[in-house]
Amino acid sequence: DVESGLCTWEELKHEMREYFLPKDIEYWARRRLMELKQNKSIHDYVQAFM
Repeated sequence: DVESGLCTWEELKHEMREYFLPKDIEYWARRRLMELKQNKSIHDYVQAFM
């Protein structure tokens, strides 16, 4: 129970994602990948997505 301070790791991760991440984050991540075109080095892409 999160309210009482007792929860599992999975519950904590879920609550943190619900609180901090935008609801459409998966959509935007997929969109960024679909629009990706290679015009830079691999290192630049790794830096952009990490």
